[in-house]
Amino acid sequence: MSKTSIHYPLIVDDFARLVGSANGLLCIDQREGISIYNPTTRICNRVYGGFAAPVRHYQVAYGFGYESYTDDYKVVAVCKSNNKVKVYSLKTGIWKKVSDFPDANLLQDGLFLNGCIHWLDYLPNNLPNIVSFDLLKETYSQVTHPRYDEGEKMLELGVLGDRLCVLSSYAEKALTDIWVMDVDDS
Repeated sequence: MSKTSIHYPLIVDDFARLVGSANGLLCIDQREGISIYNPTTRICNRVYGGFAAPVRHYQVAYGFGYESYTDDYKVVAVCKSNNKVKVYSLKTGIWKKVSDFPDANLLQDGLFLNGCIHWLDYLPNNLPNIVSFDLLKETYSQVTHPRYDEGEKMLELGVLGDRLCVLSSYAEKALTDIWVMDVDDS
């Protein structure tokens, strides 16, 4: 295993986290806004706007991905307090409001895979739900969930190769199941 440092000259505060990556571009969240950074060319696009000032960075779950049909990179911002969603297009440089996120209780940022951003959404009854946002159609869909073992578990959404996966960790059993989505979305 090796470690690589990426020269990123535009960190403007002490908080910076990687939201996601697509085709070598990095989407970085900071208190001052989002940056889309190309480490090869060292070109950085600062993205301001999205939600009004009262919404802080920790109140927003993001997703970042590439939409191949329109050849555009998009940032999806979900406000956790009111489920409002805005999409930023790198091509146009504009934030656009889209339909609200269905019942958002998001604990982490979304993952990009196959033209969609996927989030693990916890419903009020504490049952998890996988919600996908299609970057071309700008619509939501629900992904079929695996049947988990009984007991307290911690779930984490991931990408394994070119498939969506869910890690289901059971502390009392010292066991982790890895569920990998089949080609037919099951």
